[in-house]
Amino acid sequence: MMDIGFMSLPARLAKALLRETEGADGAAAPRSKISLSQTEVANMVGSSRENVNRHLRKWQASSLVDLKDGWIVITDRDRLAQIADE
Repeated sequence: MMDIGFMSLPARLAKALLRETEGADGAAAPRSKISLSQTEVANMVGSSRENVNRHLRKWQASSLVDLKDGWIVITDRDRLAQIADE
């Protein structure tokens, strides 16, 4: 809940995507696939699906993520981690 009040939407979104790709040991591959709908992601970060979609499309254009066949694929984990820390 603190994230919603104090972090920007891009930071919350990046943090949520990274968290979804972590295993039990906290490690994740540099390129990871997430099978959540944009509505589910929006609910996780306290935003609307439209706002989540807008940010994911910007990130896709910047090659941070790829949106394919219902999957969100993280292609630049390091940059997303930077956004999550902003």
